[in-house]
Amino acid sequence: MDQRLMKVMLDVDEHHWWYRGRRLIVRTELDRITIPAGARVLDAGCGSGRMLEELVDYGTVSGIELDPDAAAFATSRGRGEVEVGRLEELPWEPATFDLITCLDVIEHTPDDRRTLAELRRVPAGFSALRL
Repeated sequence: MDQRLMKVMLDVDEHHWWYRGRRLIVRTELDRITIPAGARVLDAGCGSGRMLEELVDYGTVSGIELDPDAAAFATSRGRGEVEVGRLEELPWEPATFDLITCLDVIEHTPDDRRTLAELRRVPAGFSALRL
């Protein structure tokens, strides 16, 4: 990714009202549900990793991101493992995660059905929080 574009993405991710508001809404909703102690948490399509900084309060976080530069930046935040890859081919075993977020991503994947099937394959127990 072009370094100028990366800087714009990071600035927007941190300061724009949409992303700040989305983080607040997600945290508010997550605080309403029971998440097991020591939960494994996945942010599918983690971008720059900003949401990983919020999700670390709920357990051990992992992310997956298609863009290698964004994934490298997400990794540099030091909040958990970040894989480079496609949501249609998640690198984890079934029943790996207790909580999965996927925010503003599915509509950008080439095969939304395959993406959703993969996202349903990796939870340890299926309960959905729909925002």
